Amino acid sequence: MSLLLLMSILNGLTLAALLFVTASGLTLSFSLMRVVNLTHGAFYLAGGFVGLSVLKFSENWVLGVMVGGLCMAALAFFEERFLLR
Repeated sequence: MSLLLLMSILNGLTLAALLFVTASGLTLSFSLMRVVNLTHGAFYLAGGFVGLSVLKFSENWVLGVMVGGLCMAALAFFEERFLLR
């Protein structure tokens, strides 16, 4: 199996996993709150941006993942608690 084919398969699986996470978050928020919350994808994108910014600043991948996730968790908590209820 060539390296190009292997990389294409891995890229496809990664994209499928990302789309699954985004779609399952939309489904979960709609089923629990009965509100179509389309910010799930925007939070995913913003978390990636924050994580990448922290990674470039600190050169620590784990710190970037943690800070990006925690920032988006805090923002999502604020949105759910004060804007959607």
